[in-house]
Amino acid sequence: MSIRWKFLSYILAIEIIIFAAFGYTIFVLLSKKIDLKKEFETAVETFIEGDLKKSKSLFLKLQDLNPGDKAVLFYLSIISYYEKVGIPRQWYGTVEMDSK
Repeated sequence: MSIRWKFLSYILAIEIIIFAAFGYTIFVLLSKKIDLKKEFETAVETFIEGDLKKSKSLFLKLQDLNPGDKAVLFYLSIISYYEKVGIPRQWYGTVEMDSK
């Protein structure tokens, strides 16, 4: 009985350490996203309007403030693509994706 309790308390201690390490990181990333929501929405609106130069500038600022934001990285990659090939004539502000 004593050995089992020590094992379970060891596992619990490991879970607490993992949550403390990763849970805090997730909390920080989410709180940054919430704090930057308005700026992100502005960047997306300028992208939809087709102003790639301005939206790229806004997304780069967001990337500096929250480097782990995958949505920002996604938009920057799409902007980079359209800078190379140009925006389609009939621009609706949407991106056709071939895969997830």
